[in-house]
Amino acid sequence: MTLRRAVAAMTAAAIALLAGAAAAPAQSAVVVTVFEPIEGATYEVMPWASGRADGRPVERIELRLADRTSRQGHDFACGVPELQPVPGNEFSQLLPTLACNGEYELTATAVWTERGFGGAQEHRASNDPPRRFVVAIPPVTPSGVRALVDEGRGTVTLRWDRNPEGDIVAYEIERSRDGGEYRSVGEVEQPARRGDPEFVDDRFPVDGEYSYRVKAVRLVRVVHDDLEGTSRQEVRTSAWSASASVQMAATPVTTTTVGDGADGGEGGGAVSGGATSRHQSSRPASPPTTRRQVYLGQGQGYRTELDYGVDATVPAPGDDPVVEGEAAAPPPGSVVARLDGGGGDDPSELLLPVAGGLVLLVGALQLRYLLRQASRPSPLAVREPASGPPPAPYE
Repeated sequence: MTLRRAVAAMTAAAIALLAGAAAAPAQSAVVVTVFEPIEGATYEVMPWASGRADGRPVERIELRLADRTSRQGHDFACGVPELQPVPGNEFSQLLPTLACNGEYELTATAVWTERGFGGAQEHRASNDPPRRFVVAIPPVTPSGVRALVDEGRGTVTLRWDRNPEGDIVAYEIERSRDGGEYRSVGEVEQPARRGDPEFVDDRFPVDGEYSYRVKAVRLVRVVHDDLEGTSRQEVRTSAWSASASVQMAATPVTTTTVGDGADGGEGGGAVSGGATSRHQSSRPASPPTTRRQVYLGQGQGYRTELDYGVDATVPAPGDDPVVEGEAAAPPPGSVVARLDGGGGDDPSELLLPVAGGLVLLVGALQLRYLLRQASRPSPLAVREPASGPPPAPYE
């Protein structure tokens, strides 16, 4: 009887020991807490990752980054690097530089091993939910800006070194003249291949020194508005690059239209309000053409532009001297008559052909009058006697 009780007691103790070993993982729960990065925060530099595991000693903490960014419309190569595990219950390290901006999430997983009658068993516990944050680092300032002049075409080709970031969407270019205010002249996309970006400028309204500068535009993410069904891009831009300057002559004017408005400013091109419209071309300029212009006011009834030939350039009354190769600007509301004088700059030469025409007109009218007079019968002509017998003599 005593032996039977001893066997039963030993059996119960063994069962309890096995049950305790099986329940050990539940009793040794581990809680992982992430301190940094802060949930929902936006960082313009790479953030630190820090946290700890509480509940029991752990062997290591494994860190994992996942990319959750929407980049709709862009085809970027944005990889995420693998992070090395950290031994112990705490971790604190600077996250590595990422190829692309965007929305990321960090998961920290504590790993430990427990041994029982069934052998060694590995256990894991992670922060739940993962910590989400946004990386929005501005691109580096473009470097190596250089301007190359093509005198034959009258253009400037601007080149600079390609930015190293993997999510550059564009480069913005600004220009100033003679140290004045910078104004936008365009933008170019990041080349698909590994070449350097470039921009060609062919608009130069006046002579002067032109300076160029460049800045890069980097995508952060595409944000979708589910209520309105729209999306927008979040971007970051770099600082402006160092400038590159060139000396350029004015682009030749190929067409001039006269109106009533005032001319535009530095931008060139078509000007609204009836002002002078200048259409420019990047093709090689033809030899300069000079004109002699006579200005006819609206009170004289002229409404068209006469273009009979070219000779020499005469400035408009009260205007600055005419630049060689460009027509003088007429007074507002005037109409330009371009005449072929054939030598000499005196507008009075116009009187000679006009006077000759008047003489011919008067002569033609006089000849017509004489011919009409000659065709009429003379009042002194003798009438022939009527037919029939002669009258009887008077007695």
